[in-house]
Amino acid sequence: MSQPHFYQPEKIEKFLRHWQHRLGLEALKVRQAMESGDVNDPQQKKAQEAELSAYIESCYSYEKERKLAGVFVTDHKPVPKKYLTTNEEEDQDFYEYQQSVAAYNAGGAGEAALSGAATPRYEQGSLMQRIGDPFAGAPRDADGALVYTVGDAELTDRKLDNEEHMKEMYAQM
Repeated sequence: MSQPHFYQPEKIEKFLRHWQHRLGLEALKVRQAMESGDVNDPQQKKAQEAELSAYIESCYSYEKERKLAGVFVTDHKPVPKKYLTTNEEEDQDFYEYQQSVAAYNAGGAGEAALSGAATPRYEQGSLMQRIGDPFAGAPRDADGALVYTVGDAELTDRKLDNEEHMKEMYAQM
């Protein structure tokens, strides 16, 4: 119970450092007051203000440098990944896998991968195919997007204006 509950060594160190800044500022103000005395010279006043501003700015820059004392700049180069394999066979398998991934990423897969599944999940035209996979076998663009043509049966030729639509909605209620 000899120390306050908020006591921490870092805070005391910071408090003492700030107190030294304050003491330096007060000593500077006392020296300036003794030098100027009762004389109100505008040039001397500007010089004293500049000196005070420079001292305060140096205190701020010192505190800013103290905040960055534990910060270090690195070259930001990624560390190469290391993989653990137990024998030469795994080494060879992993090397072949990396080569196949690189070939795929370079475009070795081609457009065949975008054309869709080779084997459908359900029989073409069956109820399960229409429910679960309605676009099975549908044509695709070069970028893999489905090409879908809207048929006449899917379009309605009846156009309702807003008033008729509202009447129809109330009639259904």
